[in-house]
Amino acid sequence: DFITWYKEKYKPGKSASHETKIEFYELIGNLYDEAEYISSAISAYKLQSADNIKSKIPLFYSQYTEFLRETRSRDFSDMLIEVRDLLKEDKWLKMFRDKYDYIFVDEYQDTSTIQLQILLALNAKYYYLIGDKNQSIYSYSGANCRKIESMLKARRDTIEKTLSINFRSDKSIIANSNRFSSLKAIPNSKDEGFVRRYIIFQIEAPKDEKGTKKSLDLINVLNSHSEVAILARTNSVIKQIEFELLKRKYPMRYFNYITNSDFLEYKKGNVHVNLQDRLDKLKPYFNNNEMEIFTFIEYHKTSRKFVTSIHKSKGREFEYCVVVNSIDPELIAEFGLNKVLSTKKLSRLNFNHKDEED
Repeated sequence: DFITWYKEKYKPGKSASHETKIEFYELIGNLYDEAEYISSAISAYKLQSADNIKSKIPLFYSQYTEFLRETRSRDFSDMLIEVRDLLKEDKWLKMFRDKYDYIFVDEYQDTSTIQLQILLALNAKYYYLIGDKNQSIYSYSGANCRKIESMLKARRDTIEKTLSINFRSDKSIIANSNRFSSLKAIPNSKDEGFVRRYIIFQIEAPKDEKGTKKSLDLINVLNSHSEVAILARTNSVIKQIEFELLKRKYPMRYFNYITNSDFLEYKKGNVHVNLQDRLDKLKPYFNNNEMEIFTFIEYHKTSRKFVTSIHKSKGREFEYCVVVNSIDPELIAEFGLNKVLSTKKLSRLNFNHKDEED
């Protein structure tokens, strides 16, 4: 909604130069491409500011504020902040007084201080916080385990209980994860499982001096298993990996380099500059036919092989994982994905689980 508003509000006039128009539509393309990141940055800034935490003003913040004002809108951050502030007034607080005996906060490590301030204002008899500090991924939006715990301890006598038995993973996987955590888990599983570290040389395996391809490459891993999740940390890396695999027309599910919203916009005839640029890079590998790209992606949309972020995979299980170590997107831009992957270690983990969590 913001991008639609921005296009109408700031589009160049008829007398604007061709260069100005090109720059504007490139900006719009980047907005579409980075919408999730920009939205997160703005939300984080608003929540941190409301919590008296100094942070850098993000891109498009002033325009976004103008958009909310003109459209008389509220986003989720606004609702949290305003409810927190309203509950400081007794006329609102009395609506909830003595209403709740128990409040349970699941995944408390992802709870912002403002959210807990709202819950503490309700003054329930008992509070239960359930979570794992090692899985905290929302610090950018104000989540702070230590502060959350101290806020509760300041209000109530507390008891801490630690779940030490892991019911999800096999023994070697837990032994490996224990190396990186102060909490030492005990496996419930009797199976060994395995964790292997390899250097994935290239997406397309190189040949040795005899002209024989080396056996270990990403394509071989994908070919060897019916379900593979390739996990990376940043969208830039994810899109680069998808681009390399799309070039080879590898049959798997794609939703990052060309997104579902890109598909919908394309059907409507709304092809922004950034999308067109991505399509142009792929067209030589699809007979210079844009529809062939979308047809290929659509045909494989139910595949159980895909690339996604570690963030989005949280709480899920996969038969086979390739975990890509952190890669600086600037390295990919400078040296190319294949060369970067040839010098980076990737770990692959096999979860030979009996029960699968949706």
